[in-house]
Amino acid sequence: MKTRQRFIFAVTTIVLVGVVFVFAQDAGRAEISGRVVSDDVALPGVRVSAIGAGRERRVISDAYGRFTFPTLSPGNYRISAELPGFQTVTRAVAITAPGVLHLDFVLEVSCLSEVLYVDPGWAWALEHADAVIHLRISDTIGPGRWKLDQSCLVGTEHVATVDDVLKLMDSDSRPSTIRLLEPVPSPSYAAGDEYIALLTRHSNIGKFQALTGPLFMFPVRDGRVVWTRRDVPGLTDGMSVDAFLEVLRSALLVRGADVDQEPKIAPHAQLNR
Repeated sequence: MKTRQRFIFAVTTIVLVGVVFVFAQDAGRAEISGRVVSDDVALPGVRVSAIGAGRERRVISDAYGRFTFPTLSPGNYRISAELPGFQTVTRAVAITAPGVLHLDFVLEVSCLSEVLYVDPGWAWALEHADAVIHLRISDTIGPGRWKLDQSCLVGTEHVATVDDVLKLMDSDSRPSTIRLLEPVPSPSYAAGDEYIALLTRHSNIGKFQALTGPLFMFPVRDGRVVWTRRDVPGLTDGMSVDAFLEVLRSALLVRGADVDQEPKIAPHAQLNR
């Protein structure tokens, strides 16, 4: 992903899966053992907790991702596997008789929960945007979670109709629609909304996202562009779309300019999924 972003911390999602009953006829207490993996790779150092029967027990998975809780009394337990940077998974277990239960956990990488978008200036944005498009939101698909190249994203997926293309990297044809991801818990894009957008493309999933968040999504209202930047000569607030795009096309002919200002940090919404 080509945007310059600072990611503060990750969402911890608790997943509760079913209730597992342990039945056996051997004398003695029950034992729960298992393994923790991610993408079929063992995860050492995972904190596994067993809460139930009036107490809490904790163990750490070994180099092979294995863990064991011996001599558990009968009762209802919540078994959780936690590791920083991964989603926490919790399973419910009801022990009603002595026995041995094998309980495996598969952890997924956590999604980013809070983002500080860095504004590197207009010249950098124009150079590094994968796409510069005049678009209209036509539909909202809904919330989702996507694995990106080096992280993951929680947000809302929209369908956007492409009205004009000024720049589109790695494409031989102009698309009629694109899929646009909005990484916020409460989406702000709605059907009928119109933007001139500088976008980054997630090639592994074939979807787009605003370059450095909302900083380079310029609304169009009643045929005129809402423009708040002060670092671009020739572009002003309230310009008609045609006039704005004409200046923007000319600016795209000039690339490789140095960033003309120090990056500014703009806080954005916290993700809570």
